[in-house]
Amino acid sequence: MPSQPGCPELPGRLSPGTICRCSVRSQVKASEPAASSVAVVRISVIIPTYNEADNIVEVIDRLRRALSDQSHEIIVVDDDSPDGTWQVARRHSEGDPAVRVIRRIGERGLATAVLDGMAAAEGDALAVMDGDLQHDEAALPAMVGAVLDGEADVCVGSRTGESGSFGDRSRLRHWLTAAGTALVERLLPRLRRTSDPLSGFFVVSRGLYERTAPRISRGLREYKILWAFLASRKDLSVTEVGYDFRPRGGGETKLSTAVLLDDLVSALVLRLGRVVSPLFVKYCLVGASGVAVSLAVYGLGELAGLPTVSLSITPDLNPIYISALLGIQASIITNFLANNFFTFYDRRYRRWGLLGGLLLFQAVSIVGVFVQLAVFQLLHRNGFPTSSTNADVAAAVNNGIGLAVATLTNFFLNVSITWNRARGSS
Repeated sequence: MPSQPGCPELPGRLSPGTICRCSVRSQVKASEPAASSVAVVRISVIIPTYNEADNIVEVIDRLRRALSDQSHEIIVVDDDSPDGTWQVARRHSEGDPAVRVIRRIGERGLATAVLDGMAAAEGDALAVMDGDLQHDEAALPAMVGAVLDGEADVCVGSRTGESGSFGDRSRLRHWLTAAGTALVERLLPRLRRTSDPLSGFFVVSRGLYERTAPRISRGLREYKILWAFLASRKDLSVTEVGYDFRPRGGGETKLSTAVLLDDLVSALVLRLGRVVSPLFVKYCLVGASGVAVSLAVYGLGELAGLPTVSLSITPDLNPIYISALLGIQASIITNFLANNFFTFYDRRYRRWGLLGGLLLFQAVSIVGVFVQLAVFQLLHRNGFPTSSTNADVAAAVNNGIGLAVATLTNFFLNVSITWNRARGSS
């Protein structure tokens, strides 16, 4: 595999964020015949994919059969899968005007793939389903019918509602889903409109999409698009259709700790509205975990009874300072790893590149320490908040302001230097 994606019909390499020209041309070819054979496309099914070459043909064929008596289109949005999912889908649907394939180069993420698919869709009802055979296409006609008939703005394929089930999923995963549902419903009460807010199988009306899409953040790679629709309006009409969740076909599950954490961040971002960047929320969550690590290592150092260190160039180093330094360094390492595999996952360092990334992160962290101290000193020496404020309170306020400024500084430095997109392939 080349280090950067290319296209068989374009010389050289394509820059990040580019959709290859042959994909765009295939969309035009696919849509032109549809205009003459079918006046109006009523249903658009968006299938975001990544490494689903083993399943995509079966998914397309099942959808074509399930929707055979209705005017529809199928849009496969593939993130340039290493296993060639987009090529498999394109070869299989050659000459079929109802199937379009979009190959995205330089961009990853379920959320943005769904948004790009919806933007290209022509239907009055926009359906989203996975490309791993876990979602039951037999439920789709009823779901689409509820939206097209005006019964609902959103119809959710539910595993927990009437006639729905989790199939052969383990008790642990079932419990985790229930716990996750309870948590996000506490953060976003409007998600209670459906019994299965964690579902990735749903249909929305075109009207709702056009009203909501401009406000949906593209800052999270696994953003729950369904939540953005459910939380968009108070007067939203929502219904659901139960279905049996099936085992995935070939390939590997996409479920991971990072994805589950992204779900939590999605809920926080929707709760906060557009006040903060989703990326910054994730960065702050990692920073908070770093504080816990630092305190834990500091406490362990104190319990271990570290010895005094004698240095020729400085006075003896008290054990309390050694414990503090070990705690700080431990938090820097864990923060780097957490940011690399969670906050900046799409730009993450790999293999030996991790060492270079850690050194950059270490340097930025040191800059942050000096920024925090400088802001604290500036405020403290000038008597902020006021000269009459209790000294301990004033110190805490000034230190908090210094920490906030340092956090913002570190965030922007890490975005522009440590995890600059150009470094992501290291």
